[in-house]
Amino acid sequence: MPATMTHRICLESWELLQVFRGPTIPREGKSLILEKDGQEKKYRVATVLYKLASSGELMATIFVAPA
Repeated sequence: MPATMTHRICLESWELLQVFRGPTIPREGKSLILEKDGQEKKYRVATVLYKLASSGELMATIFVAPA
């Protein structure tokens, strides 16, 4: 996967927390520390969905829940 790929990290409610670029997609069950409302918070990856973007690249949406 190219390093310029854009992915999204969302709460389980589809609320966007962060957009990131890069080839590394966290797996289900993995812990992440993300900044929300100016504070770092710990989340657990609940689900990862993949979708083919109009550009032909694969985009991942990572759904997280508070850990």
